[in-house]
Amino acid sequence: SKGRVRALDVRMAAPQSPLKQQRGTDEDSLIDVLKLLPRQIRSLGCITDCHKAARVVADRLFCSEKQADVITYSYGLSALCKDYNGIAREIFGTLERLRRSLGMWIHAVGDGAREVDVEALCVQWDAVITVMLELACRHGHLMGQLALDTDVYKRLSVEVLACRCYEPGETAGSRTQLIFGAVETCDTQPEMSQRLAPILQMLKSDREKAARVADGAPSGTVGSPVPTIAEGEEWVLRCCRDEWAWLEGSLDSFTLSLFEVTLSLCRLRTKLKAQITSKSESPSQAALGRIWQQVQDVCLTTAVVDPVGDQSLLNRAPSKLGETFSEDPHLRPFVENIIDRDSAFQAMRLRIDTEFGGMDTFSKSYERFGFSMSGRVPNEIVFREWCPGAAELSLVGDFNDWDPTTHPAARLKDSEWQITLPPKADGSAAIVSGSRVRISIAPQNGGPRFLRIPAWIERAEQPKDEVEFVGVYVAPEEQEYTWKHQRPPTPKALKIYEAHIGIASDELKVASYKNFTQNVLPRIAKQNYNSIQLMAIMEHAYYGSFGYQVTNFFAASSRFGPLADLCELIDTAHGLGLIVLLDVVHSHASKNVADGLNMFDGTDACYFHSGSRGNHPLWDSRLFNYSSPQVLRFLLSNLRWYMEKFHFDGFRFDGVTSMIYHHHGAGKVFTSYDDYFGLDVDREAEVYLMLANYMVHSVNPGAITVAEEVSGMPLLCRPIEFGGFGFDYRLAMAVPDYWIKTLKEKQDEDWDMEELVHVLINRRHKEPVIAYAESHDQALVGDKTLAFWLMDKEMYTHMSKLSDHTPLIERGIAMHKLLRMITHTLAGEGYLNFIGNEFGHPEWLDFPRKDNGESYHYARRQWKLVDDDLLRYQFLNEFDRKLNKVESDAHWLEAPQAFISLKHNGDKLIVFERASCVFLFNFNVSKSFADYKIGCGDGGKYSVILCTDDVEFGGQGRVADGGEYFSTPNPWHGRPHSLQVYIPSRCALILALKK
Repeated sequence: SKGRVRALDVRMAAPQSPLKQQRGTDEDSLIDVLKLLPRQIRSLGCITDCHKAARVVADRLFCSEKQADVITYSYGLSALCKDYNGIAREIFGTLERLRRSLGMWIHAVGDGAREVDVEALCVQWDAVITVMLELACRHGHLMGQLALDTDVYKRLSVEVLACRCYEPGETAGSRTQLIFGAVETCDTQPEMSQRLAPILQMLKSDREKAARVADGAPSGTVGSPVPTIAEGEEWVLRCCRDEWAWLEGSLDSFTLSLFEVTLSLCRLRTKLKAQITSKSESPSQAALGRIWQQVQDVCLTTAVVDPVGDQSLLNRAPSKLGETFSEDPHLRPFVENIIDRDSAFQAMRLRIDTEFGGMDTFSKSYERFGFSMSGRVPNEIVFREWCPGAAELSLVGDFNDWDPTTHPAARLKDSEWQITLPPKADGSAAIVSGSRVRISIAPQNGGPRFLRIPAWIERAEQPKDEVEFVGVYVAPEEQEYTWKHQRPPTPKALKIYEAHIGIASDELKVASYKNFTQNVLPRIAKQNYNSIQLMAIMEHAYYGSFGYQVTNFFAASSRFGPLADLCELIDTAHGLGLIVLLDVVHSHASKNVADGLNMFDGTDACYFHSGSRGNHPLWDSRLFNYSSPQVLRFLLSNLRWYMEKFHFDGFRFDGVTSMIYHHHGAGKVFTSYDDYFGLDVDREAEVYLMLANYMVHSVNPGAITVAEEVSGMPLLCRPIEFGGFGFDYRLAMAVPDYWIKTLKEKQDEDWDMEELVHVLINRRHKEPVIAYAESHDQALVGDKTLAFWLMDKEMYTHMSKLSDHTPLIERGIAMHKLLRMITHTLAGEGYLNFIGNEFGHPEWLDFPRKDNGESYHYARRQWKLVDDDLLRYQFLNEFDRKLNKVESDAHWLEAPQAFISLKHNGDKLIVFERASCVFLFNFNVSKSFADYKIGCGDGGKYSVILCTDDVEFGGQGRVADGGEYFSTPNPWHGRPHSLQVYIPSRCALILALKK
């Protein structure tokens, strides 16, 4: 389609007069493009390019005399807005251009310049107007756009009356709504009167001409006689004038408030309702009924918030969006985008409530799909699957010798398939627990049958010496686990230990849930972390994908052990006071066909977008179709499954940036607020994330959701009622990248304290972040851990306490503590550490693969390094433990952002205050400072509660333990008090105010 439009642009490059027809192949080509555009936008997701093509068609199509094509085009664009809410405004503009072009023809006909069927032209014009009104009713921000564009309203209202092509009552609602809009957007009473005058004159003229026609006199107009104006329309016009009088009397300096306009709409709705409840059945009553319905639609579907106030207009709109604009005025120009996003979320919530029994039932669909017990007869198994592309579907497995003819499923409504398996003669279940199962599908396209693992399978295993995974039926009694501990209270500030079950052992193998429970959980608790984030739990056929190429979403990975062992792990963590988060991957899915969701029903759609929109260009994976209720049901139930079945306390959502933009963030530099709104945003994915947060927090108000998002999308971590997405935290992904970049490219003497502080504090107000110096991303092959960047090959030879303390090792240990401590104290409202990095784990992380000879050497954690009393790894481990302990006492992660009083590039010093503590960092390579004067907010006695240079942390012990400093009431660095302290080189101190 794009290519054909470009060709048309070449042939039709010269500006065309609306009075000059384009016939033949050009016109036919335009119509062809028109028919292809909706399909291409839906299948390929080329929203921006296709919309440009749509504009080309709009600019040319008014030359066509095929009225049906113009009408089809208009309604086609309207239909696109249902799927792509984000482009409603742009499509509305396209329709306005088409309307303007048709209006030029109409006026040309009225001037006698053309002899064209005026009725056909007016029908086309009226169709465009109707679609525009429907869009305005469905998308509230468009009504607001019209309300602000008085010229458009005036043109529309005049042209509607001037066309004279309607049947009695047919366009009454449209015309009255436009007149009402023209009136309510007037800034002064004289302007209103001036605008109403020609309209009222037209009404009077219509009456007179209609009377002449009735008396047999010529009408003097081209086309059909003009009917009389329904009395109901006059009454509505009178209501408009009355409402305007009320509005004008309540305005302050004639500044129109959208809140008051909405109240006016509600009053008008009430008056209309009262008027149409009378027993009269005149045509005017019918017209009033249609008008009332239109006003009702506007009141129900419009979510408009006063951009200069803090009032919510409708209870389905973000109730506290005004506060958001007060906190960040830069968001005000994007009020329509925020409202449109929230409206789409509310609409999907309403659809779930009305069509699927509500969110609770919707998100527990795992009780209906997959395998379950009927409850009618003991051991009677019911299997249900959603498979829209199947012509036939049957259940196969070890239980029926893989015969697709013995257990066919019946097709139910909405492409659902179900089969009931009665118990055997001896009363046992038809399928033995632990046996292999799949589904056999005959596709609708007539191709050969194929096998798939059920989408809702709860266990998948890889048979020995086989490549593909298979589904495994697990009897309900074997999934039961008796929980011993309650969920611990949600921490006010997260200190997260990010971990991978398979690498959590010294041994050269895939470690188990049991190993983690027995050997790793005690370490985490001892290090004073309060949260665990588990990676790679959802089943993934390729171990080397780190768990990010999920194949079976409801199956906890079988390579780590049985399901009960995972329950025991989480239960034990709860007993230690640790909450457990799941690293959930709903941003994409593995391309595996035989053991994944790809081509599940034989088509490239089903759970995913078809065509290029359904394929990630960089990850070589499939992208979910978040507009599909069945896909939303699958993903939301997946979250609920892990919360209910395994007692996970929250989620870290992977790849959020890829989800919320059509460009997936690839190669995109975000430089302004404009980058976060508009055609590049995937509204459907945004709505899914809002639904996910809404559901998760409804089920467990204490649950935690964390977004892995790199673009800085505004409002991501604000509650939905504030216009946000509802996440609790986002990851501070720029911080670890900055540390690696700095270590690679700069000498220590060249570090910029201003730049360092800016990177660490560059976050949105009231949107909490999880800060980290390094995570699994920095440890992967091709990169190195911070410790290895700092100390490199000397970690192999000089980490023994018996060996020489070389300058490189001394620098590495000192800087490792400095980087992690300033990240912990300054960069966020939470902190994260990847397994093993707390003690400076060397080298990198690399999973077994063909290129490394399927080696596990780098796919493990060498706990023996930190457990050996003769190695210096213990220093870093002890510092990490103490840093978390001091935070638990001082609570700086719960406190507001720090007040930074000093960033001195010459001295390489940074000083800031947070949570009644003063933090000093000396990055100077060689210079220590005695009696260095710093500012502080509170006067009194300060004591050293943590020093990176302590001997127990591998330092030189240059600062006395428990050293005390007394402030003086001498202002310094913008603070009312000051201290004089000793701060050694490459050292950091935390001073606490004694109370």
